[in-house]
Amino acid sequence: GTLADEISSADNDMTIKGSPTLGVSGVRGKAIQLNGTSQYLCSDANQDGTCDNDTAWNMSTTGWTLSMWF
Repeated sequence: GTLADEISSADNDMTIKGSPTLGVSGVRGKAIQLNGTSQYLCSDANQDGTCDNDTAWNMSTTGWTLSMWF
């Protein structure tokens, strides 16, 4: 898959699966449009284009917040 490079200090890169629409207008700048079924992002900690079992995303061991605009 295509690498979605996350630029914060957390460096949580993701792999884009499927063929989502890239560069659509977002709330601030550009966004990615997913279809909710066959298009998704998955953790790619070692940046090899495959989905990883990344413990940084393990909900049972870390607290996290998800924010979305609709």
